[in-house]
Amino acid sequence: MVSVFLFVPNLIGYSRIFLALAAFYFMPSSPKLATGLYLLSSFLDSFDGHAARLLNQCSRFGMMLDMLTDRCATMCLLVNLSLLYPRYVFLFQLSMSLDISSHWLHLHRSVILPQIHPGDTGLVPSLNIHFFQLLLYCSFPICAIKTAISVIHLITAARNMAAMDQAEGEQGLASRKQD
Repeated sequence: MVSVFLFVPNLIGYSRIFLALAAFYFMPSSPKLATGLYLLSSFLDSFDGHAARLLNQCSRFGMMLDMLTDRCATMCLLVNLSLLYPRYVFLFQLSMSLDISSHWLHLHRSVILPQIHPGDTGLVPSLNIHFFQLLLYCSFPICAIKTAISVIHLITAARNMAAMDQAEGEQGLASRKQD
């Protein structure tokens, strides 16, 4: 049997980590190369889950590797964007906080109740805008959707956790009344 560390989806995950690290290394000196590497890393994210199901190689390790790679890549990107656009640091900080808190709470809720499913700055000549502005405009809808999903995860997981606490409290109260 193949070690879980060598499952195809996990190999894809390792390549995503390598590409993301290379992207962050090149961000200060070669933003176009960094953008390409980061986008390739993000693109591969759409394949690891499909490969896991297709090859029957789903694993807890792979699930955690994928989630941690996503979170770390997002955090590193937002830190770099904060350096490039210090005026928007507060918004990037809010995005980081929302991303971490919603995924953390959602993960813990899903562990407790797995059956609930509620997921070079040159101008671009023809457009007369900077490359990163174009990237920002193109990625904004995706970021907005991702933020909305994070808010939904946060609210759903918080409600589920609160309902569990309330149910446990009511069970404790009922058992005390029986005594």
